[in-house]
Amino acid sequence: MNSKRRWLLSLTTATLVPTLLPTAYFSVVLLASPYPNSGTIFIVAIVAFLASLGHVAVLGIPGLLLLSRARQFKALPICLLGFFLGCLPMGIWSWPLKASLRGASDSHWDGEKIVHSMVDGVPTLIGWVSYGEGVLSMGAFGAVAGVAFWLAWRNSGSSNNRKER
Repeated sequence: MNSKRRWLLSLTTATLVPTLLPTAYFSVVLLASPYPNSGTIFIVAIVAFLASLGHVAVLGIPGLLLLSRARQFKALPICLLGFFLGCLPMGIWSWPLKASLRGASDSHWDGEKIVHSMVDGVPTLIGWVSYGEGVLSMGAFGAVAGVAFWLAWRNSGSSNNRKER
């Protein structure tokens, strides 16, 4: 397979696989609900695809080119890159320490009681744990994209390249 087609296949795979995960999850949840709505599933799929495409196009391609230039175009660095690039936007976007939040408080029901995640603009332990869970879950999607990219890349190479591994 020529290089351009190999890149296109691998990048497409890295975009589609993380798109399928939330789509499948919400399909099961929504179709099991008393009022299933296939339109909502379609919206989830579109939003997941656009988010995944944006990550791959804006962050993934430059990161992969840097790994290639550094001669680190291997499975583990690519998966770690995916994890880091999945974490990065969520970590920045949801960072709880913002000047605009000074004096703000936030709480939510945890299933048993009301817990405070922010008091006077300062995150509580539960607030930091919630932040970490969100960031790490997006990192997991990035790692899945990295694995998908690597598997597509590895399996789309010439038979000579496969023997060298």
